[in-house]
Amino acid sequence: MTVLVKDMPLNTLHPTEMTKILLIDYPHVCGMAEGLWTWNQCGSQILTLKHRLGFGDTIEFLKYTVEDTGIIRDTMTDTHTEDIELMYWILATYSRATQITLNHELVPYDKLPGGYAFFGAFRNLAINPLLPVFGSNTDIFEECCSYFEGERQSFGDASFTIRALPLVPITLVLWKRSDEFPPRCSILYDTSASQVLATEALAHLGELLSHRLIQASEVIL
Repeated sequence: MTVLVKDMPLNTLHPTEMTKILLIDYPHVCGMAEGLWTWNQCGSQILTLKHRLGFGDTIEFLKYTVEDTGIIRDTMTDTHTEDIELMYWILATYSRATQITLNHELVPYDKLPGGYAFFGAFRNLAINPLLPVFGSNTDIFEECCSYFEGERQSFGDASFTIRALPLVPITLVLWKRSDEFPPRCSILYDTSASQVLATEALAHLGELLSHRLIQASEVIL
């Protein structure tokens, strides 16, 4: 099937343009613009996550809490999130997964199925924004990761695994700035992640985690 974006089939676009559309606008391509990702349309599906796929009585992830009315409360800033359709899309997609066992094998985003096509945009949206915030201060990075209940790892100068969703742990590895080298960061996924979410959704989830860590550096410190 050929998907049309602004009356142009995706298979006629330059790969760079296609990457931007799929990574940034993928939910819209898949029907968000037609109101598919509203609470009326997918709320009942999202609520099935209670007591499923790692959730308990409440649907909580990355300091967001999904209320039964569809409001998504940001407990870090004590506000309601505005990017609600993206959240609905991720959660509705996640709700269709089945329980899995982690493979305990980590790969960068470009090694996920089809991830190489999106990696340039993923690097710009998820990885690079972390560097000016944490690249010179691993202590702040460690505090922010710990705020999201991250599990310390032994990679790089500092590294943590954070469960962005209960079945989707994401590992962030930071090498701090030195006299000889600029800071570097890697975002790694368990290879089982592709059994839970599509590669495009995993990109959005990684970007969301990056954004939340940067927010935490501004809010909790």
